[in-house]
Amino acid sequence: FFLVVMTFDFLGEKLGKEMHGRDPLTAYFWNLAGSLAGVLAYTLISYLQAPPPVWLLVGFLAVLPFWLRPSHIVMFAASVGLSAMATGSSLWSPYYRIDLKPFHMDRIEMGTLLEVNHDYHQRTLNFNETFLKQHPELTQSKAFQIYYNTYNLPYELAPVKDRVLILGAGTGNDVAAALRSGAKRVDAVEIDPAILRLGYSIHPEHPYADARVRVFNDDARAFLANCKEKYDVIVFGHVDSHTTFSTLSSVRLDNYLYTKESLNAATRALSDRGLAALSFAAGPAWLRGRLYQAVDAVTGNPPVALKTHFDNPGSVTILWGPALPQIKMDTAKSTKYTEPLPQEELEAKVELPTDDWPFLYQQKRNIPPFYLAMLGIICFLGSMIIFSRMRVNLAALKEYSQFLLLGAGFLLLETRGMLAISVLVGSTWLVNSLVIVVVLLMAMVANYVVMKVATLKEWHGYVGLFASLLVLYLVPLGQFSGEPLATKLLLSTALLGLPVIFSGLVFSKAFSRVAEPECALGINILGALIGGCTEYLSTVTGINGLTLLSIAIYALSLLLSKLKNEAKPEAG
Repeated sequence: FFLVVMTFDFLGEKLGKEMHGRDPLTAYFWNLAGSLAGVLAYTLISYLQAPPPVWLLVGFLAVLPFWLRPSHIVMFAASVGLSAMATGSSLWSPYYRIDLKPFHMDRIEMGTLLEVNHDYHQRTLNFNETFLKQHPELTQSKAFQIYYNTYNLPYELAPVKDRVLILGAGTGNDVAAALRSGAKRVDAVEIDPAILRLGYSIHPEHPYADARVRVFNDDARAFLANCKEKYDVIVFGHVDSHTTFSTLSSVRLDNYLYTKESLNAATRALSDRGLAALSFAAGPAWLRGRLYQAVDAVTGNPPVALKTHFDNPGSVTILWGPALPQIKMDTAKSTKYTEPLPQEELEAKVELPTDDWPFLYQQKRNIPPFYLAMLGIICFLGSMIIFSRMRVNLAALKEYSQFLLLGAGFLLLETRGMLAISVLVGSTWLVNSLVIVVVLLMAMVANYVVMKVATLKEWHGYVGLFASLLVLYLVPLGQFSGEPLATKLLLSTALLGLPVIFSGLVFSKAFSRVAEPECALGINILGALIGGCTEYLSTVTGINGLTLLSIAIYALSLLLSKLKNEAKPEAG
């Protein structure tokens, strides 16, 4: 963390010096253009799934014109070389680092272990009949039985399994189980392109090579929203982030997959004899209870929840759908390695995740003390750097206090917009990249308009900003998630682009009047830091609460602007 802070401190100091004495709007325009170029480079490098040395090399080339001393070039080269040595043979997806190791069970190699960011993520498992006949001792292992039963359970219970949908297909274990069961068609959805590619190359049963399988590199929630087909079996294949992020993290790839709206979409996609199975490595009892109750809230018949002990003593498989009343559950409940979920967990009082409050891993509406402590440290360090390194002092903070609020409001606006787009078109890395590109383009457009239209007033931007934020607050986006892609892209551009344009007009108009652009920008960055911290209030207020907070912050910035202009009228 401190190394990252030092890096941006170094760049921030250089930015402040370059901004000093220049025309504010021209300097800001080119600063935005550079940011846009950086995001486009990031998108390309992510698409190529390049390793860290490539990222560092591109970054160093961007700053090389400012540091041309031989010693700097030597340090840059050493950093690239050290990063190459440190990462070795690791693979890099747009989401994380992937390392592969052989996976053994009872000293017999039966697949590959995938670690992401140095932690266990998933295994490829060989349940091929020929392989098991060669190693009959494997079938006596408790671990083998747990894995085998968990993957095969939905297909053993489903009365019909011709059409199967697997959400979070990973390297293909669930796909292989569906094929072994006799499925006629399997649609496999996986968000990570690198893991999909590994599924083709390293899975011992090669399920993705089967002609019955259709592969979709997509966000599972987005796929469900656009799904027009009916399936006999829908499997949520342990789509959880326990080993991808900190257990306290609130930003996860799977957040919107387990909301009531998403589970309702999965239920609608079942055929009239369909069965859905949600398998999850849930640790605490309240999380199992939340998953059960979320399913119960969207299905006509009470679901069945079984503890499976898959990779975790608290792992659970929840079954629901039209086929459930036809299934003799006694067989599943009496299996040696499954047991019903205790009644107290089924009835535990928990808040159910929704698109407005999608925090599956957070027990209740609050900001955890650990978060508060870390956010306080980050704000303190950020403030110290900005005040000491970007020539910002208390007098400048008072003079440019409007920019503090504009920075906080903009970060909240960007976060709210990105979450809105996630509901509409998914949470893939490419979607997030496109959102940032749109934000930067809209900010550049606003800045250019202010440069060219002298008659434009600051209050024009505020009127448009408040109107667009009010629309964002009042319009529920989930209802449009099943619309054609063109409609969703148009809606996304309007919902995100218009507030960004209007906020950009406000910022650029105010920025055009400053005498010290480096101080104003430094204070704006400090405000952005505060806005990035206050976005965690969404864990209390819900996602849409960020919209109201943005409106309040921008209203306060308008008030400060009016008070300042009354003392010093705006020119023109």
